[in-house]
Amino acid sequence: MLVILCLLFVVHIVGVHMQTTAESKSNDCPRFDYDYKLLERLVRIECAQREVESTLAALREKFQTIQADVLRILDDIRRLMDNKSKDPWKLVFRVTAGGGTNPYYAWQNGTGTLDSDNCMMLYPSSCTKYYRNKLLDSWTNWPIEKVKFALYKNHTQVAYIVFDGTGSDMESWFSKQRVVASSWSDIIESNQMLYFSIQGDSLRGRYFFIHEAYGGCNVDVGWTVAAFGIQVSCSIDSHASYPGLVYAKNGTKALYSSQGYGVADVLAVYVKLQEE
Repeated sequence: MLVILCLLFVVHIVGVHMQTTAESKSNDCPRFDYDYKLLERLVRIECAQREVESTLAALREKFQTIQADVLRILDDIRRLMDNKSKDPWKLVFRVTAGGGTNPYYAWQNGTGTLDSDNCMMLYPSSCTKYYRNKLLDSWTNWPIEKVKFALYKNHTQVAYIVFDGTGSDMESWFSKQRVVASSWSDIIESNQMLYFSIQGDSLRGRYFFIHEAYGGCNVDVGWTVAAFGIQVSCSIDSHASYPGLVYAKNGTKALYSSQGYGVADVLAVYVKLQEE
């Protein structure tokens, strides 16, 4: 483009020069000032055009890079969602240790809970509430086949129980008679259960409580408890913040006064629906 403009300008100058030569006797004033200014403007326009084209090319390259990144992220999300849809277990309740809300009230009526994807994480997140799915409010209307109670520490499942959820309600599923599998090998065969319920020993603030017998802190034996510290009687009731999610960590029941107990980070409840 610039070359063509220059050639046209040269042709124009030659023509003007021939004309001015013929008229030079009567007029010696230069006549090229305007033409030089025009050429300068045309050259500047050409340079500006090239700069714009260069900028557009760079922007197109950046856009293509961003587009590729977005498509890759969307593909990752789609793959994760596909994997999630294949998982038959649906999270309906999640409690975090030290969350500050009574876990039984959270389970019963949603106190201190949110039905938000961000609160479904089984590891630390920006959600300061417990997670509670609205399914709990219409439990008996759902074709629930199995229910899973699980405890996590450092993002790893450390204990679980699977229950038969058929014909259950939001309280009755958590019972010894419905246990079908567990990481605690002795929980099914145990014949002595003082507590095995979500409400547990509410006077002491012991919920999701599976306990064999009371006989004093030094001899109390059990499997798990979400302790809220209403009455701090034993070491399992004493925590820096509540609730404390206590569990027997060696695959069987343990003395509360022994080193056989750990404190989990997360308590979770899942349901598995019957296939249509």
